[in-house]
Amino acid sequence: MANSQPPAPDDHAAYFQVHHSDPDQVIVDKISDHLAAPDVLTTNEIDDQLFVVFRGRQYRIPLTNTFHDRYVTISSLAELLKEHYRFFLLESSMLSDTHELLVATNAEAQTWSSLPQHLAELQPGVDYFAGMRVPYLDNENSAPDFARDGRRWLEAKAAMEKFMLSAIVEKKVDRTVCAGLAKLVTKDPALRAETGWLTPDASDEEISSAIYEVLCAVLDNPDKKKAFRDFYSAIRMVEVLTGGRWPTPTD
Repeated sequence: MANSQPPAPDDHAAYFQVHHSDPDQVIVDKISDHLAAPDVLTTNEIDDQLFVVFRGRQYRIPLTNTFHDRYVTISSLAELLKEHYRFFLLESSMLSDTHELLVATNAEAQTWSSLPQHLAELQPGVDYFAGMRVPYLDNENSAPDFARDGRRWLEAKAAMEKFMLSAIVEKKVDRTVCAGLAKLVTKDPALRAETGWLTPDASDEEISSAIYEVLCAVLDNPDKKKAFRDFYSAIRMVEVLTGGRWPTPTD
């Protein structure tokens, strides 16, 4: 079979979109639309639990009733279909609240000469919205720190929303908000390793000051276009510090 290439990033018909607030049944339907006729999926909801029927057999999706269930569902279907299909993410969509995914048959993917930079193969058990491990079909115990990480993500989301309100609406950087972000870093020493400009023993005050100085420099920049780019660069820095991605405050 001759080598081919996966769909281009602007081939909108090839991809399906998942918004972080999509109902899980809708996600199942979106994925099913990209499967061959014999593999079409249906859903059943029994006692508030979601079941997926594939080739005549029913499987329970281990939903957690949290924001993270979008990727519990996606990961579960990737696991369920792994003998027949592979799942990919469009890299350019992964920093937004709407991700674009591609489902390809194993046979099709094997003809690709290489995986282009615009695609990343989905790793089951990862919530790509929040950047944390989640349970999934036949791997319900694969995320032992799920409850702790989920609480931490909610704290980070709340702190980020306060920051966005301060920076965008009030056009200032609040030291109290920076201090809140810094406390999230100190709760997880592993995050320090991802920030080469922080010393391993940096204090809350030092981390808070670093965040404050970077964000103030962005907001004080008279070049508005550059400031806009720098602002999002700063957001990425804050996300690395706090270990996650967040929806916008209006979500």
